[in-house]
Amino acid sequence: MKTLLINSVVFYILTASGASEPQRDKERFQGTWLLVSMQINGIDRYDAGQGMKWIFTGGKLTASGILNGEEKAAPGTFSIDPSKDPKTIDLRFDDKVTYKGAYKFEDGRLKVCYHAGDRPTEFTSRAGSENVLMEFEPEKPR
Repeated sequence: MKTLLINSVVFYILTASGASEPQRDKERFQGTWLLVSMQINGIDRYDAGQGMKWIFTGGKLTASGILNGEEKAAPGTFSIDPSKDPKTIDLRFDDKVTYKGAYKFEDGRLKVCYHAGDRPTEFTSRAGSENVLMEFEPEKPR
């Protein structure tokens, strides 16, 4: 209940202060998001045992989870453009590849669909598309 009240106040302040859409969306990303669904090339690749999460802080992003029994973390950056349709996100890890994607907030969740080549224009991951479709929910306070 306390979190709901705080989130409502923050939302009110952002909208009442005339914060721009890019600023509002960037604020919505902030915090820890837990992976709840993932498809790659149309195949379900979600494994709850990996504990995959994305942590957004400012313009930085850390993807973490368990891989081969070890906790791994990949630091990176992200940028968004909510003026596009669909809204776009660029993800960059270890200064290697920029993953071009689309994002949307829906029913309290974050959906991201991305690709290392062409930017996806819809939220799908069909066989042969090489699209990665991920869905996250915000981490709940303990």
